[in-house]
Amino acid sequence: MNQLQPVEHPALMHPNRTIGATLNPLPAHIAIIPDGNSRWARAHGRLPVDGYKAGLRVLENIVEYADSVGVQYLTAYFASRDNIMKRGAAWSRVFFEFALSTIKQYFNKSAIDRYQVKIIGDLSSVPDFVRHEFEQLVERTKNNTGLVFTIAIAYTGKFEILHAVNTLIKSRVRDGIDMPVSAEELAAHMDLHGIPPPELLIRSSGQLRLSGFLLWHLEYTELAFPQEFWPDFTVERFKELLMDYQLRTRTFGSERYVQHA
Repeated sequence: MNQLQPVEHPALMHPNRTIGATLNPLPAHIAIIPDGNSRWARAHGRLPVDGYKAGLRVLENIVEYADSVGVQYLTAYFASRDNIMKRGAAWSRVFFEFALSTIKQYFNKSAIDRYQVKIIGDLSSVPDFVRHEFEQLVERTKNNTGLVFTIAIAYTGKFEILHAVNTLIKSRVRDGIDMPVSAEELAAHMDLHGIPPPELLIRSSGQLRLSGFLLWHLEYTELAFPQEFWPDFTVERFKELLMDYQLRTRTFGSERYVQHA
């Protein structure tokens, strides 16, 4: 797996930069909410599917660049459980058919032997043919050693937490265990068990909310809310956000404070 590479930032050469300030390493895990695909399509007089198509091309570019600089995990919010429940079966089928065909085409073309794919979410609410195809993709890529690309589909943070709690309760009842639950024990039943929490979350289109994404995992995650609709998001903009992240002060609840510039 690639080692994390430094990203140069112009602020490092600033004459007023505090002596002794250090850069954060690049995040090992980045979470992305690629928002604004439909609004981009409306703004350009296009169909919603055109927005998703453009957005998936952007995501491919971001995954490629993230892997090239040593990011180890990237988790993308494809569709929430609410999206699927509220927009109806017709929307869901069109969306899933398109997303699945595009992802399969990308992996069959250039990434099938590089990235490891994981799927998280309530797959019981996903059409059977989609679930089957995604499960096959997970199986085909499970031994790859490159970036771990996690697709959150039919996902909400509340559902993930409730599912973890219920799974844990069931195992405790089965084993006759009656004692307090630790955070570590519950974390072991979360969808992202074995993957470190994201250090950086990016949500495009200027929306300042999490929409239920990775609620258990974002305790100390740095947040970035670029204004661009996702299809307008570029690798250069991604680099800028990585640079900004490197200059942020991260105290994790301690009193340490270092001003970078």
